[in-house]
Amino acid sequence: MKYKDYYTHLLNESMTATVSDRDYQNEQRQTILGLCHILTHSVITPIFNKLSSEDLNYFRENRVMDILSPDGDDYDKSTGTINFYTSAFKEDIVNKILEGIKYFSKDLNIELGNFRGPEKSRSNRSLVIRIPVVKNNNVSKYIPEIQLANHNARLVFGKLLQLPNFEEGYTISPVDLSNAIKRVEDKIKQDDEFLYRFSSPTSVDKGSRGVTIITGGQNPAYFINILDRLKELVEYAIENGNLDIVIY
Repeated sequence: MKYKDYYTHLLNESMTATVSDRDYQNEQRQTILGLCHILTHSVITPIFNKLSSEDLNYFRENRVMDILSPDGDDYDKSTGTINFYTSAFKEDIVNKILEGIKYFSKDLNIELGNFRGPEKSRSNRSLVIRIPVVKNNNVSKYIPEIQLANHNARLVFGKLLQLPNFEEGYTISPVDLSNAIKRVEDKIKQDDEFLYRFSSPTSVDKGSRGVTIITGGQNPAYFINILDRLKELVEYAIENGNLDIVIY
């Protein structure tokens, strides 16, 4: 299986439960790593695609691993420093990129400090310009999300919670999901063995070519944990305007 196909396979083998109006693009703007990705797509790529043959050859001869990347451990922070490694571009192209970053920072709803550099990078041979993100106006409240393997999602939503006609792409109101959770919790109180009927042990299979395949099991504690996380999702949905919950 090819690398790309493998990750497509993984994505197709799981389901996610979250609120219906979740803005993933805004969430990407909340971290330095996400901002690097957006600026690369919005600024670097359009400029790169218009490079002259001479500038393209210069890029190939001097390119580095990264062009925009978070500084140190700033990758998951809302503010911090973006490193712009400039050695692959001539000075006029560097200036165009910096102007583009300044321009798009307004659309991204972030504020930049004074650029520092260029200076010699300690991590590679490139010159680097430090771009401080001093304010990020995209930071919002944490949005709960539950991701389950397809088999586990069908087990939890279809069999344990008994959501009618459950399938991928399911939409349910937070009140209806809350009621389904309460019905299960009532059954747990009435019957100590209830969750064991949905449980399965970890299995270990030996393939014909000596490959060992381990499939994780589900015990009552697993289901209790999922129910607690779903209640957190329900509470968020109700507090934020009774948003629908989607499972996709």
